[in-house]
Amino acid sequence: MNRNDKSDKQVQKILIGDLAEAKFSVLISWLKKEGIAVDFFNQFEMLLEKVKEESYELCLINWLLGGTGPFEIIRKIRENSKNTQIKIVVVTRQVQKINIQNAIKAGAQDFVAEPFENELLLKRLLYHLAPQDTIDADAYEFNPIQAPLDVEPVNLMVEVCEHLSHAERGTESVVLHEVLSKVGQ
Repeated sequence: MNRNDKSDKQVQKILIGDLAEAKFSVLISWLKKEGIAVDFFNQFEMLLEKVKEESYELCLINWLLGGTGPFEIIRKIRENSKNTQIKIVVVTRQVQKINIQNAIKAGAQDFVAEPFENELLLKRLLYHLAPQDTIDADAYEFNPIQAPLDVEPVNLMVEVCEHLSHAERGTESVVLHEVLSKVGQ
């Protein structure tokens, strides 16, 4: 479904912060086709100024942009954002488990490994932009997990992010099911 069909809703806006706009050109084009406004910045200070002025639903940011690491970048975006509920997705080539943990603990909703597939990243961003109470559970191809959730949420998110970052195109739901099926074992 194209988001342009929703004439009664305000246009959703996302902010992308990275040093190289070219790697996001396809993604930006697809987001615009979905009716989502996109602003791109390659300087962290300019990104912070824009997030103060306008309300964004999501910020996709390379944590190297600010030169201070995920805790400081995420803190500054949250402190300065006109939208107090802004969702933050970190993108980086530094895909070590400690980096994923740090990004999630700092308050990021997701962690994306570079190089990324545009189609998968688009789906993840659309997921974060969707109203959480309208996500159709029947759309998932796996059965609900019966095991008790006795795993710390941060560790579970780290496992999911780590496995999804290495998943082949089209196998995301299978990988997600495999990771979640280990919960409680």
